Amino acid sequence: MSELRSTCNISVRDQIRQWYKNIPNLFHGSFKKRWLIALQRKSMKAAIHAKCLDCCCWQNTEVRECTIVTCPLYLYRPLAKRDGRCEKEVSAAASEIMKNQEDYCV
Repeated sequence: MSELRSTCNISVRDQIRQWYKNIPNLFHGSFKKRWLIALQRKSMKAAIHAKCLDCCCWQNTEVRECTIVTCPLYLYRPLAKRDGRCEKEVSAAASEIMKNQEDYCV
């Protein structure tokens, strides 16, 4: 059986194992479990949470306080303090760009 290879000639399986080892074993391994559930396509919510945690160095408080409004996951991030004003601004800006997208096309 031929193994799937990435562009770096490291098997996908080895990349997954290596990444898994680097996830902190906090909260009884819940971060690791969430990441594995996401990779198995069992939960989109787990995938979003895992990516947000990865981006924020596995710190729940950093995910909650994230200010990267340009991230496509910003409005979907878990643990977020729901600030209606900011969420509305992000959505309005995106809608405005969509309406005028010919101004932004190259």
